[in-house]
Amino acid sequence: TDVLLWGGAAVPPAPAPAAFWSAVRREAALLALRGRGSPPFEIRGVHRLPPPLLRGSSARSRVRAAVLQGVVVEMAVRAGELRVVDAVANAAGARECVSGLRLGSGGTALAFMDGPDGTRVLLRAGASVGALPVANSADALEHLSASRVGRVPRLMARGETCGASWSTESVVGGHRPKQLSPQLIKEAIAFCLRLPRCDRATAVRTDIGVIAERVPEVAAPLTVLGARLQEECAGLPGVMRHGDMWAGNLLVNRGNLAGVIDWDAWHPEGLPGTDVMYLMVAEQWLRKRRDLGGIWAERPWRSAHFQAVTADYWVGFGIEPRSGLLDAIGIASWAAQASANLARSPQLADNPRWIENNVLAPSSAFSTPGA
Repeated sequence: TDVLLWGGAAVPPAPAPAAFWSAVRREAALLALRGRGSPPFEIRGVHRLPPPLLRGSSARSRVRAAVLQGVVVEMAVRAGELRVVDAVANAAGARECVSGLRLGSGGTALAFMDGPDGTRVLLRAGASVGALPVANSADALEHLSASRVGRVPRLMARGETCGASWSTESVVGGHRPKQLSPQLIKEAIAFCLRLPRCDRATAVRTDIGVIAERVPEVAAPLTVLGARLQEECAGLPGVMRHGDMWAGNLLVNRGNLAGVIDWDAWHPEGLPGTDVMYLMVAEQWLRKRRDLGGIWAERPWRSAHFQAVTADYWVGFGIEPRSGLLDAIGIASWAAQASANLARSPQLADNPRWIENNVLAPSSAFSTPGA
C-alpha cells in the first residue's frame, strides 16, 4: 500500500454539547497524528469536509461548519511521487499542486485551482469507471453552451488521466442562499423557463427504470405508475432538466439569482415542471426538517400557494396545470430525485431507512390515483 487515507465524514446534526466534544476529539486526534506521524507514511494533505445542508455565509453557518465538518488526511509512502489528483490538475493546465479537496456527489473530488490563463476554475475528478457525476456534469455544460441560458458555469476542459475522469469549469460568483425568498423562487422559475426545449420527454421512463432496477420490490407497481404518467403527460414537450434544483445548488448575489451549479443529475428530455416541483418540495424540506419522502407523499403541488407561485411557469409553457397533470409531473419529479440519488450513491439501495422513506412510502402513496 503506497497511499493511506485517515479520517471520517462530516457528522450529522447533533445536540450542541455532543457536537462540540466530537469536534474536540477530532482535532485532538488530528494533532496527535501530525505529531507522531505514521511511518513509513508522510502526510500529503489535510482535506476538510463540510457538513450537509450548510447554507449561507453567516457566522452561525461558519461555526456550524467548523464543529460538524469531517476531515480526511492523505498520506503516502513516497513523498516525491506525483499524486493522481496532481497529475489530473497538470493535464487540466493547473499552475500548482491541488490542495483543499472537497468530496462531491458519487465519490468525486472537487478543488479550486488556477487554470492555464490564471483564472480560477473548479476541477472535478473521479475514477474513470463509475465517475458518472464528472461525465454527466461536463455533458450538461456542453449542452448548455449552445443555448445561451446564462448564469451557469462554462465547461473549460475535460479528459482522462491516470485512470481518472476529470473536467474543469468556470467559477460562478455568488454564495448559497440562507433561504429561498419569494424573489429568488421567482428568478429560479424564470431560469427554468429558459432551459433548452425538445419535442419529447423521455426522462421519466428512464428514472422509473433506475428505481425498479435498484429496488426490485417496487418494480411491478412502478411499471403501472409509469404507464399512468405516460398517459397523463402524452403530448407534452420535453425540456432540459437540472435534476437537483434546490437551494444548495443556487448561488445568489445581493439576494438575486447569480448562478445554478452542479448539473450531474441533468437529463436533456425532462418533463416540464419537474425542476420547479423539486425546488418547492425541497424548500419545505429545508424549512420543516422532515423526511423528504413524507413531503413528496403529501403532494404539496396541490396547495394554493404552490399554484400561485408557479403560475407564470405554466403560462410560459402554454400548459393548463390541471390537477391530474400536476400529480403526474410531481411524481415524475420524485422519480427524478430518487433515481439520481440511487445512481450517484448505489449504497443507498442497502439502506432500509432511506429506501422506506424515499422510495417505498412515496411510491405507495402515489399508487392510488387522486389520493
